[in-house]
Amino acid sequence: MKAALIVCMLLMIAGTVQSQTPGIGLPFSVKFGVCGGLSLPTSDLGNRDNSGWNAGVKVRFSGMMPLNIVAAGIYNRIPNKQGGESDVIWSGSAGLEYPISLPFVSPYIGVNGLVNNLTNTSSGASSQTREGIGVGGGAEISVPMFGSFDVGVQYQFLNMFGKDSGEPTCNQVLANVAIMIGGV
Repeated sequence: MKAALIVCMLLMIAGTVQSQTPGIGLPFSVKFGVCGGLSLPTSDLGNRDNSGWNAGVKVRFSGMMPLNIVAAGIYNRIPNKQGGESDVIWSGSAGLEYPISLPFVSPYIGVNGLVNNLTNTSSGASSQTREGIGVGGGAEISVPMFGSFDVGVQYQFLNMFGKDSGEPTCNQVLANVAIMIGGV
């Protein structure tokens, strides 16, 4: 009987001690999101196109170092100024962000490497794959019990590398909002 009482007391003490121990989480967090916004063409692209729209997905890895690692896949549709066709840009990017962590709002600046597939909706249009960079910033606004909103603006040099001689320069301002879930 005494042995059973001692075992019960030890279990109660162990349970109490365990409840006071802080949980050990992962050393990093991963957030996933869907995004959409405006594509504002500049340079030669702005001479032939109106403002368009974009939609895509974004992922952010944070906590492993002072920088966040980000990746995104974005579809851009930018209508031509003349005719009913549009320029289409499929863009994959990966890069680094430097966040400034504050309660509920985390502003950041960042740079991305881009791989872009540039084409047009007209019949027989060719497509080119070009590389570029994007620089910009934004803020991640946390919403408790929901996730966060990531509001960002980036200037993108879409065909900085791999451009043929005489090929027009394609740059744009990408402004979008992402709804992010996951992480801590």
